[in-house]
Amino acid sequence: MGQLSNQDAVELTQEGFGKLSCLAGVGAHLSGFVQSARDIPGLVVIDGFEVGCAKGVLEQAQVPLRGYLVITALGIDKNQE
Repeated sequence: MGQLSNQDAVELTQEGFGKLSCLAGVGAHLSGFVQSARDIPGLVVIDGFEVGCAKGVLEQAQVPLRGYLVITALGIDKNQE
């Protein structure tokens, strides 16, 4: 599901809907990446599962989210990845 989430984000970016950000950089608490994420006014996170890894990383870095999407909540089974 993580790969599917990434693929969705890449496709949305290619279609002109937002841009990708480096979640690993935010998770590593690298100040430039954290600040860049905080500066995104309409940050939407796509997670593969309800566990919410991406959301958790951003919450730990105190990055506000505008929207949150969980792929499996859309009825897509993890075996379809």
